[in-house]
Amino acid sequence: LCSQADPHSAGGLLSGVRPWLHSQVNMLKYQYHDAMLESVELGSDQQVTLIFSLYPIFYPEKTRVSVRLNEIFNFTSFSKYLSPICAEKYEDPTDPFLGTCESLQIDSKFPSSEGSLYFFIKISGFGSFRPHCKGMSETLLAPQNESPSA
Repeated sequence: LCSQADPHSAGGLLSGVRPWLHSQVNMLKYQYHDAMLESVELGSDQQVTLIFSLYPIFYPEKTRVSVRLNEIFNFTSFSKYLSPICAEKYEDPTDPFLGTCESLQIDSKFPSSEGSLYFFIKISGFGSFRPHCKGMSETLLAPQNESPSA
């Protein structure tokens, strides 16, 4: 919808993928409140990748993170939620961001377990959604316009 490029390909990755493990059922590695959503990619196998520039007050080193949700059970509904967010890029091509993340967290209303993860995402001006998926990973990316360290 917004991008066909794979953010996990060589050139964008600073550190390895941090798989979301069963022992970490109630926490994410990064704080996404007030992060700027840079891009959305709908992939094959009911997969969505979201690229965030994290809030500089929490992460002054210009931290960028890729969040990949794999094998999304409610993929059709989630892609419909994401569609107007992706359209933002075309409405104002000078704005590098699609929106501000109010929340991305483990959904406290549904119990998550290995292979059945529930999340809550809210993007300002677009409401909220509860994706349900088999797996998730957070990947630290190189800062925008900078090369990954050797």
